[in-house]
Amino acid sequence: MENYAESAFLIDPKNREILRGKKKPLFEHFPFFKALKLARQGRAIAGEVVFCARVRDGSGDLVVHMKFRFKTPDGKAIDAVERFSGVGLPGETLPSPQTPLVVYYAADDCYSVL
Repeated sequence: MENYAESAFLIDPKNREILRGKKKPLFEHFPFFKALKLARQGRAIAGEVVFCARVRDGSGDLVVHMKFRFKTPDGKAIDAVERFSGVGLPGETLPSPQTPLVVYYAADDCYSVL
Protein backbone atom coordinates (compact mmCIF):
# COMPACT_ATOMS: atom_id res chain seq x y z
CA MET A 1 0.00 0.00 0.00
CA GLU A 2 1.25 3.41 -0.86
CA ASN A 3 -0.58 5.46 1.75
CA TYR A 4 -3.00 5.37 4.65
CA ALA A 5 -6.09 6.02 2.49
CA GLU A 6 -5.46 2.87 0.49
CA SER A 7 -4.97 0.68 3.54
CA ALA A 8 -8.04 2.23 5.20
CA PHE A 9 -10.11 1.22 2.18
CA LEU A 10 -9.08 -2.42 2.57
CA ILE A 11 -9.59 -2.37 6.34
CA ASP A 12 -13.01 -0.64 6.35
CA PRO A 13 -15.66 -3.33 7.10
CA LYS A 14 -17.97 -2.05 4.36
CA ASN A 15 -15.22 -2.44 1.78
CA ARG A 16 -14.23 -5.85 3.13
CA GLU A 17 -17.74 -7.02 2.28
CA ILE A 18 -17.28 -5.77 -1.29
CA LEU A 19 -13.91 -7.50 -1.58
CA ARG A 20 -15.30 -10.77 -0.19
CA GLY A 21 -18.06 -10.71 -2.77
CA LYS A 22 -20.96 -10.40 -0.32
CA LYS A 23 -22.51 -7.49 -2.21
CA LYS A 24 -22.04 -8.71 -5.77
CA PRO A 25 -24.83 -8.07 -8.26
CA LEU A 26 -26.74 -10.98 -9.72
CA PHE A 27 -24.64 -10.91 -12.90
CA GLU A 28 -21.52 -11.76 -10.87
CA HIS A 29 -23.07 -15.07 -9.86
CA PHE A 30 -24.00 -15.97 -13.44
CA PRO A 31 -21.09 -14.85 -15.69
CA PHE A 32 -22.82 -16.02 -18.88
CA PHE A 33 -25.74 -13.63 -18.35
CA LYS A 34 -23.36 -10.77 -17.63
CA ALA A 35 -21.39 -11.49 -20.81
CA LEU A 36 -24.61 -11.72 -22.82
CA LYS A 37 -25.93 -8.41 -21.50
CA LEU A 38 -22.56 -6.71 -22.10
CA ALA A 39 -22.44 -8.10 -25.65
CA ARG A 40 -25.96 -6.88 -26.44
CA GLN A 41 -26.08 -3.54 -24.62
CA GLY A 42 -22.53 -2.70 -23.60
CA ARG A 43 -20.54 0.36 -24.56
CA ALA A 44 -17.04 1.50 -23.73
CA ILE A 45 -16.73 4.44 -21.35
CA ALA A 46 -13.72 6.09 -19.74
CA GLY A 47 -12.72 5.53 -16.13
CA GLU A 48 -9.69 5.86 -13.91
CA VAL A 49 -7.79 3.85 -11.34
CA VAL A 50 -8.17 5.08 -7.75
CA PHE A 51 -5.56 2.68 -6.40
CA CYS A 52 -4.13 -0.82 -6.82
CA ALA A 53 -2.73 -3.11 -4.17
CA ARG A 54 -1.12 -6.54 -4.42
CA VAL A 55 -2.11 -8.78 -1.48
CA ARG A 56 -1.98 -12.46 -0.59
CA ASP A 57 -5.24 -14.30 -0.04
CA GLY A 58 -5.86 -17.00 2.55
CA SER A 59 -4.17 -19.67 0.43
CA GLY A 60 -1.06 -17.55 -0.18
CA ASP A 61 -1.84 -16.66 -3.80
CA LEU A 62 -1.24 -13.13 -5.05
CA VAL A 63 -4.37 -11.13 -5.79
CA VAL A 64 -4.54 -7.57 -7.10
CA HIS A 65 -7.34 -5.41 -5.74
CA MET A 66 -8.01 -2.43 -7.96
CA LYS A 67 -10.42 0.31 -6.97
CA PHE A 68 -11.61 2.33 -9.94
CA ARG A 69 -14.19 4.96 -10.73
CA PHE A 70 -16.20 5.94 -13.75
CA LYS A 71 -19.31 7.92 -14.68
CA THR A 72 -22.27 6.21 -16.27
CA PRO A 73 -23.78 7.69 -19.43
CA ASP A 74 -26.45 9.23 -17.14
CA GLY A 75 -23.73 11.01 -15.14
CA LYS A 76 -23.86 8.81 -12.03
CA ALA A 77 -20.43 8.26 -10.45
CA ILE A 78 -19.62 4.65 -9.60
CA ASP A 79 -16.70 3.46 -7.46
CA ALA A 80 -16.00 -0.25 -7.76
CA VAL A 81 -13.41 -2.87 -6.88
CA GLU A 82 -12.07 -5.48 -9.29
CA ARG A 83 -9.94 -8.46 -8.23
CA PHE A 84 -7.38 -10.07 -10.49
CA SER A 85 -5.34 -13.15 -9.73
CA GLY A 86 -2.89 -15.23 -11.68
CA VAL A 87 0.55 -16.72 -11.98
CA GLY A 88 2.13 -13.72 -13.73
CA LEU A 89 1.26 -11.13 -11.09
CA PRO A 90 4.57 -10.92 -9.17
CA GLY A 91 6.43 -9.37 -12.10
CA GLU A 92 3.67 -7.08 -13.34
CA THR A 93 3.74 -3.33 -12.70
CA LEU A 94 0.52 -2.10 -11.14
CA PRO A 95 -1.19 1.00 -12.53
CA SER A 96 -0.79 4.17 -10.50
CA PRO A 97 -3.72 6.31 -9.32
CA GLN A 98 -5.41 8.36 -12.04
CA THR A 99 -4.31 5.94 -14.76
CA PRO A 100 -7.05 5.96 -17.41
CA LEU A 101 -8.88 2.73 -18.11
CA VAL A 102 -11.87 1.57 -20.15
CA VAL A 103 -15.02 0.15 -18.59
CA TYR A 104 -17.44 -1.82 -20.73
CA TYR A 105 -20.80 -0.74 -19.33
CA ALA A 106 -24.34 -2.06 -19.84
CA ALA A 107 -26.05 -1.13 -16.54
CA ASP A 108 -25.22 0.08 -13.03
CA ASP A 109 -24.85 -3.55 -11.91
CA CYS A 110 -23.36 -4.90 -15.15
CA TYR A 111 -19.93 -3.63 -16.21
CA SER A 112 -16.40 -4.91 -16.64
CA VAL A 113 -12.93 -3.38 -16.72
CA LEU A 114 -11.16 -3.95 -20.03
